[in-house]
Amino acid sequence: MGVVFIVLLFAAVFAVLAVAVPFAYGRATQGRWGERVARAELAGAGPYRDGTLVLHERQGAPWWVRLTAGLSGLWGVVTVFVFAPGGLLFVLVSAERTPVIALLALLVSLHGFWVGGRLGWSGVRLLKRKELSLVRTLPLHTALHHAAVLSVFALASLGTHDDLVEVTLVPCAIGVAMAPLLTVALRRSQQAAPTQNDSQDDS
Repeated sequence: MGVVFIVLLFAAVFAVLAVAVPFAYGRATQGRWGERVARAELAGAGPYRDGTLVLHERQGAPWWVRLTAGLSGLWGVVTVFVFAPGGLLFVLVSAERTPVIALLALLVSLHGFWVGGRLGWSGVRLLKRKELSLVRTLPLHTALHHAAVLSVFALASLGTHDDLVEVTLVPCAIGVAMAPLLTVALRRSQQAAPTQNDSQDDS
């Protein structure tokens, strides 16, 4: 029951931060997502001056991209500072009893630092529509990584660690679910109309 409560509490805090952070940061991306019609005003009164003046304003990233960027960034931080070090701790505890499982856990834990770092930076890249080529393979890598983590700890649970599947199932499911979210956000970032900032980045 204690494990379930901790997971639910963690999920609630994570959900609040994942929504708040990208929406607060959204205005920083204005100028990279084109313009939208803000309002229309009369150009003036008098002969030859009648007409409507359409005013535009810069728009930020779409809400889906902001949400995915926040989830990706926060999940990357949690992976680097919580899950990957936790995996290394498991390696130290289990190395003597189950050396093969410990070796596999070591590999996925070290890989977790790499995937977590990429997840953390991908949020910024998606919001700014910059270096998107570095995000292209991330959905596949994060799905494979979390599937590998679940597989390793499922094997470990066959031995003396009976509760490992229960502990890792929810985090790994979230990690795998990040793959389609990142895919859609990446597609929307790539499909956005080019802006002056894009030209400056290319120069």
